[in-house]
Amino acid sequence: MAFQILKRNLFPATKPRPLSVSRFSSSPPSDQTPSQTNPLISDVVSILTNLRSKTRWSYLRSLYPNGFGSNDFSQIALHIKNNPRLALRFFLWTQHKSLCNHNLQSHSTIIHILARARLRSQAYDLIRTAIRVSESESIGSHESEPLKVFESLVKTYRQCDSAPFVFDLLIKACLESKKIDPAIQIVRMLLSRGISPGLSTCNALIRLLSQRRGWSGGEGEGDLGPNGGFELLS
Repeated sequence: MAFQILKRNLFPATKPRPLSVSRFSSSPPSDQTPSQTNPLISDVVSILTNLRSKTRWSYLRSLYPNGFGSNDFSQIALHIKNNPRLALRFFLWTQHKSLCNHNLQSHSTIIHILARARLRSQAYDLIRTAIRVSESESIGSHESEPLKVFESLVKTYRQCDSAPFVFDLLIKACLESKKIDPAIQIVRMLLSRGISPGLSTCNALIRLLSQRRGWSGGEGEGDLGPNGGFELLS
């Protein structure tokens, strides 16, 4: 019974609407694909896809000793998004060799590429890293780190052709670090756009919030209470 009530309250009957940046940010969405006229982008993509692993990295290092801008990295990664493990290796290589000052945009790009390929654990690890990165970018801002990551993921969602569960991973990362209030805000914004987090994600949020409020379920309703715990999100 509790499951049915929770599902009815948290999962809209209407078909989810596409993600829209305008709901979360004043910045307009960008549907443009990365430019292929930039010789750096095309050259790096060619090297990554055509050279063997043993030679591509040293060759790239010799050609681009000063590394890449975060926007260049994002465009390169998008060109190889159908090879997500190669995109991840490129990200980790530029990070390890200090060849790119990765920001929220570049983190969001690789996170979406991994989510698109259903590489959940790798995407989750980078979401946690992105939250830490956002701390330095949020200095002087009243917006929390997870909400900055959420905004960046929304902005890059369409261009990366991502999967909706990427937001579940962000919510879970918030819950793991006990950032409950940002998690609630993210869930509310998703629901306002007809996008439903997974049931396990909602249950995890409800469980932590109920513990914080000292709330316990009603008789016969387990953890969720007579309203499926939905009132905790209101």
